[in-house]
Amino acid sequence: MGFPSISTSPNNAIYGNHPFASRILKVEGAIGIDSLDDVDGFENIRIGFDNIDGLPQSVVDVILVPAFAKIQRALQVVPVAAGTTITTSSTTAFGTPNSDIPSQYNSPGESDVDFFMLVYQDQEFCGENTLAFARTVEIDSFDRPTYGAMNLCGSNFDTNGDPDTINFFQMIVIHETFHALGFSSEMLCRFRDPQTGKPLTPRDSNGNCQIVERDCVGDSGRFLIRAPSENYFAPGSDAFGKLSYYLSTPKVLSIVRAHFNCPTLPGLMFENIPTSDSCFGDHADEQYYQNDLMSAIAERIDLFISPLNLAYFEDSSWYRANYTMSSVPAWGHGATCDFFSLTCPQIKQTVEANFFSPLANHYCDLGTQHCSASYMFAGGCTDGIEQGAGCASVMPFSNLGSCPMENQQGDSRCFNMLNGNSHSGTACFETRCVVSNEPDSNEISVAVKVGGSWATCLPNQKVVGRTYNGLEVECPNFNLLCPEAGCEHSCAGRGDCDWTTRTCDCYQEEDKNFTETGCVVDGISNKDDYVWLDDGSDSIADRIKERWEMISNSFKTSPDTWSTEQWITIVVFFLLCLLIFTLGVRVCLCILPGDNSKTGTEERRASRRLSQAPPVQNVRYSNSYDDYEDQDEGRYI
Repeated sequence: MGFPSISTSPNNAIYGNHPFASRILKVEGAIGIDSLDDVDGFENIRIGFDNIDGLPQSVVDVILVPAFAKIQRALQVVPVAAGTTITTSSTTAFGTPNSDIPSQYNSPGESDVDFFMLVYQDQEFCGENTLAFARTVEIDSFDRPTYGAMNLCGSNFDTNGDPDTINFFQMIVIHETFHALGFSSEMLCRFRDPQTGKPLTPRDSNGNCQIVERDCVGDSGRFLIRAPSENYFAPGSDAFGKLSYYLSTPKVLSIVRAHFNCPTLPGLMFENIPTSDSCFGDHADEQYYQNDLMSAIAERIDLFISPLNLAYFEDSSWYRANYTMSSVPAWGHGATCDFFSLTCPQIKQTVEANFFSPLANHYCDLGTQHCSASYMFAGGCTDGIEQGAGCASVMPFSNLGSCPMENQQGDSRCFNMLNGNSHSGTACFETRCVVSNEPDSNEISVAVKVGGSWATCLPNQKVVGRTYNGLEVECPNFNLLCPEAGCEHSCAGRGDCDWTTRTCDCYQEEDKNFTETGCVVDGISNKDDYVWLDDGSDSIADRIKERWEMISNSFKTSPDTWSTEQWITIVVFFLLCLLIFTLGVRVCLCILPGDNSKTGTEERRASRRLSQAPPVQNVRYSNSYDDYEDQDEGRYI
C-alpha cells in the first residue's frame, strides 16, 4: 500500500527559540560564536492522540495510554511553545476512503503537545498476520515529525491476557509510534547533524531530499528516488550476498559494535526482504536483529525498547534519549563478527564443533523444541527467518508462556536438556547471573537451582552437573542469558564495550565515572536482583541451608530422578543422624543413676547385665527414636 507524501509545516514559531536556528546561523557565519545559545532545552516529549474510529475503551486504557507513557519517558524533544498549536495540512492519513483526517487538525490544530497521533481501526488492510501499521503525516521546518497516523487491527488486541500478552500489545503500539516518529527509510534522508542542525543529505531548492539513482533491495531494480546520503546509509551485503543497506550514524554505529562485539561492523543493517514497498526497507533486518523492537518480527515474549532504538532517534538530531528505559536484547549479543560473515548453516556447524562458541543458541534444528536465544521461553524451532536458508530459530509455543510466568518467578529461565549429546526438550529453573566482585575481574557464571539446591555453571562448563528427570541440564550461553551483566545499555552510544572486562570505555572524560550505568549520567543500573555480585564470602550457614533445601526437596521427587550429588548428600545426612543418635545413646547410658559404692567386680557385673538385658530406662530411648522417625516421615511426605 502506497502512502501519501509527508507534509511539511513551514512555521518555526511553534518553538519560540529553537536551538537549531542559532546553530545553523553559526555554521553559515551569520552570527559570531559568542552569540550562540548552547542550551539544548530538551524536555520529555508530550504525546496527544485521537481515537478516531472508537477503539474499545479497554484498548485505550490498557494498551494505548501506557505505551505512549513509556515513549514520553524514553524520548525528549525541543518542546512546542506553551499555548502554541501544531497543525497538519494533510487531509488523509493513509490515502484510503476510511482514513480522512478531521478538519480540526488542519485548523486550529492541537496545543500543548509535541506530537499528535491519529489512531484508526480500518480493517480493509488488516491481513491475517497484520497487527498494525503507521506512518509520519507531518513534519516541522526542522524535519521532526509532529503528526502521525496509526492503524490498529483491533480484533487482534486482547486486553484480558496475562502480563506478557499485555506488554506485547503495548510494544506493538510503541513499534508503530516509533515509525511515525521517524524510524523509516523515508525519514532517513531528513536526518540532521545533532551539533549543527544542518541536513546530512543535500536538499533541493524546496528543502526536499536529493533525487538519486539507487539499487533497491529484494532484487526489485534500480530507481530514481529520494535517498539518504551514502556517507551514512551505504549499500553492502549480508552473509548470503544479498544487497543490504547499513546505517552508520555515530551512536548507532557505536551501539551495534558494542552489542555484537564486532569492532568492524559497518552499521545497522536494514531489512533486505522488505515488508513494504520501500526501496531500503523500514525495519532492522530480522536475521541479525530478531528480537529487537524495530525488527519486522514481533515476538510475543521478551519485547522491549533497546539501546539501538534510542540511538537511532538521537542520531536523527530531533530527540534526546533516556537509556534507562532500554534493555539489551539477547539476540546476537557478543556473537562477534562471525555472526555477520557466516551463513546460518555455517554458524550451526561452528557451534557443533565448539560448544562454547559465542554463536551458540541462535539457530536450531527445524521441528525441535528448544530454548529461545534469551532463554526466556521454550518454543518450536521454525523456519521463519530467511526461508529455506537453514536459519531455523525459536518462536514461542502458542500455549506456552515464558518461564517467569510458568514458574511465577521473575528470575526463572529456560534450559535445554540433554540425553547424552542430544537435545531432549527443555525445563524452567530459577536462575541467577553471577558477576565476580573481585578487583580487576568481571567474570560471569550462572547459578541454577536444580532439585532444590543451587548449582553453578562456570565458563567452559557444558552441563550443570545435576540431572533433572534423568536428563542433564545444559549450561547456557552467558552472553545471551545475562545481557545486562556487563556494558549496560551497550554503552549508550557514548563509549566502547571492552568485552574482556565487560565494562564501558566512555568517550567523554566527564562520563568515565558512569561506566556502571553504560556511560549514562544519572543512569540507573539494570543489574537488579537477577544479577548477583559474587565476593566469594558464602558463610557456612548459607552452605548448610543450601544442603538442607536439597535434602527436603529431594523427598518431593522420585529417587530415580536424584542426581549423584543428591544421593551423596542424603546418605551423608542419614549417616550423621545415625552417628548423633548412637552418641546420644552412649552418653545417656553413661549418666544412668546407680550406686557409686559398687566395687569394680559389681560394676563389671552390672556392665554384663546391661549387655544381656537392657534395663527399662533404655526402652524409653528406643521409643523416643521411633517417635523421631515418624515425625521425620511426616515432614518429608
